[in-house]
Amino acid sequence: MKGTVGVWIDHKQAFISFAGQQPQRVESAMESRHRYSGRALEENGSADNQLDRQYYTHLNNYYDRVISLIAGAESILIFGPGEAKTEFKSRLQHHKRGDHIAKIETAGKMTPGQIAAKTRDYFKLSVD
Repeated sequence: MKGTVGVWIDHKQAFISFAGQQPQRVESAMESRHRYSGRALEENGSADNQLDRQYYTHLNNYYDRVISLIAGAESILIFGPGEAKTEFKSRLQHHKRGDHIAKIETAGKMTPGQIAAKTRDYFKLSVD
């Protein structure tokens, strides 16, 4: 059933768990640092601006991949550490899917089993 989904997300990876099933892992393939030649930077603007643009473009592409995998979800639980969960929420809103967000929670590192259990438990409690 694709009606409910839990998404544990950070900048490196996401785990998607439909109805408490074993989560599917999605990697962002984000590199910690990008290197550019000095000439390319001079022609295209400052290094900081170029790195920021590339970083956010990469993140948006990653978030869009996750969104495509949860397209059928009616209710979405988003959880994880750091800023990725709120950035993902913003991206869902950009795609006109913000009204499908059930809740956003802070959560540290979790095993796939813990992610599935959290998703299952949250939606069981919210339905009762």
